[in-house]
Amino acid sequence: MVQANCKVKNTARTTVRKLSSTNKRIGSRIRIQQNILNNTNKTRSSTRVGHRINNFANRHERSTNAIRESNKTIKRLSSINSQKRKRTIK
Repeated sequence: MVQANCKVKNTARTTVRKLSSTNKRIGSRIRIQQNILNNTNKTRSSTRVGHRINNFANRHERSTNAIRESNKTIKRLSSINSQKRKRTIK
């Protein structure tokens, strides 16, 4: 693989490479190789949260998507409650 002078930024799922103008001349080969790496290495369960969700799903015999959805609902409800609390304090 051609080594590129570029910053590597780690996001939750994929590694994003910022290509400088000199690296664009090298072509899209680096980007293609990077995409292949992302597709092979990173899955939803490769994050720490993913592992915790998987463990919980296995223990309680539920799908990971169902747990992700319920977590979103809990977050949404808790934010609504905190907003209500802030309003009542004023």
